This record gives sequence, C-alpha cells and structure tokens, in this order.
Amino acid sequence: MSEKHAQFEALYGPCAKGEYAVGDTIAYRSLDAGKRVTGVVVWIAGPTEVAGRHVPLQYIVESNDRDGFPDVVKQTDIWQ
Repeated sequence: MSEKHAQFEALYGPCAKGEYAVGDTIAYRSLDAGKRVTGVVVWIAGPTEVAGRHVPLQYIVESNDRDGFPDVVKQTDIWQ
C-alpha cells in the first residue's frame, strides 16, 4: 500500500466503487469559481453519516487546472 493510498484511506475510509473509477478523468463544476474544470479521480469516498446527516458518495479529484488540495466532487457536480 502506498503512502498516498494510506493517507486517503485514513481520511475518507476504504475506496468505494462508483460510476467513475480511480484514474478516470472527469469534468465537473468547480465550487470556487462555478466553472467547468477537469481532473483525475484519485479516491472514491463511499456514502456515510456525519453528525447524523447522510453524506453521499464523493469523488476525490486532483484538478488539472490548479495545484493544491484535491477537490471533493459530488455526483451532481459532474458534467457529462
């Protein structure tokens, strides 16, 4: 297990399966600018509960448009 894999698993839990897979490039709405950006899926956080509220499956994506922390992308923010 790579160090990066271990870090993602510690933060987001085991990698889940979704419509897209780790390594896929997706287009999505940026939460900062609201514009269309692309990036590579690096982890898939499965659905969970936080403070009694349901949190749906989320894709952890390294943006092709900027450096820094990965984006957390909901299925509803992915552009087909």
